[in-house]
Amino acid sequence: MPLTMNKLVLILFFAFLSLNSYEQIASEKGYFINNNYEKTECLIKNEDWKNNPSDFNFMISDTSEVQSASIQSVKEFGIYNLFKYIRVAVKMDRSGEDLSNLSEDRNPEFHDEVHFLKVLVEGQASLFQYEEKNLIRFFYCTNNSEITQLVYKLYSPDERKILYNNHFRQQLLTDLKCHSISMDEFGAINYYENELLRIFIKYNECQNVSYINYKEKRKSDLFNLNIRPGMNISNFSMENELSDAEDTDFGTRFTVRAGLELEYIFPFNRNKWSIMIEPVFQYYKCLNEAEGINIQDVEVDYKSFEFPLGIRYYFYLNDNSIFLINAGYALDFCFNSTIRYELGWEYEISSIGSLLVGAGYKFNRFSIEMRYLSGRNLLTGYSLWDSDYRTFSMILGYSVF
Repeated sequence: MPLTMNKLVLILFFAFLSLNSYEQIASEKGYFINNNYEKTECLIKNEDWKNNPSDFNFMISDTSEVQSASIQSVKEFGIYNLFKYIRVAVKMDRSGEDLSNLSEDRNPEFHDEVHFLKVLVEGQASLFQYEEKNLIRFFYCTNNSEITQLVYKLYSPDERKILYNNHFRQQLLTDLKCHSISMDEFGAINYYENELLRIFIKYNECQNVSYINYKEKRKSDLFNLNIRPGMNISNFSMENELSDAEDTDFGTRFTVRAGLELEYIFPFNRNKWSIMIEPVFQYYKCLNEAEGINIQDVEVDYKSFEFPLGIRYYFYLNDNSIFLINAGYALDFCFNSTIRYELGWEYEISSIGSLLVGAGYKFNRFSIEMRYLSGRNLLTGYSLWDSDYRTFSMILGYSVF
C-alpha cells in the first residue's frame, strides 16, 4: 500500500500541473476600455478575484499570446454577463477594526487612492465594492454623481468602550429615499454586502428604472449535498513488540461504504475552492487462520463512522465537466469493534483517524472519485501493539442539490 500511495501522489501532482497549465490559458469573452476610451473585445482570464485586482491577463483571440493590462492603462474591464470593474479615483478611509488598535477619532481619515472597484449594482443608484485582505469598503453614486465611500468606522475615544460611526445610514437615507423604503429600513441596515445590495435594488425598482445586479449573475448555489456510495479496498496488519507469534497480516478486503457529503463552495476565485464534510459508515471484518508461526486464529471486526473533513479544488473544463482534487483529515469513531484471538484474548479497537487525498471527475450531477486514506493505528490503547489500517476508495457521487 505505501507504494500505491507514492504512485497516487505522483499521479495527482502531475495531474495538478497539467490541469493548472490548461487553466492558465482558459479565458472568457470580455472587453476592456483604455485611457482613450477605445473598447477592445478580448478573452479575459477569469480569476474571480477575492481582492480587487490592479491588473489582468487577456488574449485577443484563442490563438494569440497572453498579454497583461494594468490599472494605469485601463479605465474599465469585464467579462460579459459575469462581472465588471471600473477604475476610480476615490477618497478612502482605511480605519481598521482591530479592537486593540482603534482610532480615537470618530471621523473617517480619507486618503486619495485609485482602484478598480467591483460593480455590484449598476443603475440610477449604483453600488461598488473594494476588498483587500481584511479591509472591505463600499462605494456608491446616484444619477452618475461622484463615487463616494459609504462611511462606517469603529473607534474608541477612551480605550474603554467601542463606538460605531454609521454615517452610511444617513448617506443612504439622503440619497436613496423612496416611498417603498421605510425609515426603519435605513436605520437598521448593516454594513454588509447582502443588506446593501437589497436596498440598492429596492431603490432602483422603486424608481422604475432598469438596473444590473452583477451579484445575481454569479453562482448562488454555494451548498452541495452529495450522496456517495462506493467500494473500499482495505488492508490491515498488526505487530506485537514482544511476540512475533502474535503478528498478523489480515490482507486486503473489499467492502462497501456509504457516505453523505455536505460541501460549501467559497464564493470567489470562480467557485474553485470548497470545504466538505462527509459522514461515512465503513467496516472491515476478517478471520486470519493459524498458519506458520501464528499459533491461533485471529478475527478482526472493525466498524466505524468516519468524518472526513477537507478542502477541494475544482478544475472547470466547461460548465458541465469538472476535474477535482481534495485533501484533508478523516476523524474515526469506532463502535462494537474488537480483535479476538482463538484462546480468548480480546482487544478493543480505537483510532484517531488518518490523512486523506483524492482526485476525481464530475459531470453535471454525477461524479467519481478515487481516494486514499493513510495508515491509522487501530490499537491506540495498547502500548505494546502497533497496527496499520489503510484504505483506497472508489466513490460514486450524485448531487441532490
